[in-house]
Amino acid sequence: MVSIEEAVSLPLDPEWVDLMKTAREMGITPEEVRSFLVQASLELSGFKS
Repeated sequence: MVSIEEAVSLPLDPEWVDLMKTAREMGITPEEVRSFLVQASLELSGFKS
C-alpha cells in the first residue's frame, strides 16, 4: 500500500485529469465517476447486479 506522503508526490495522469475536468464541466460529481468505474469493473469481471 502507498502511504499518503508517497501518494501526494506521485505525478497525476494527464488523461485522468482531463477526464475529471470534463466530468466536472458536465456536472458529474467525483462520486458519480467513482460509482460508474466500480460498476463497469464489476460488469467486466462478470458480476451481474
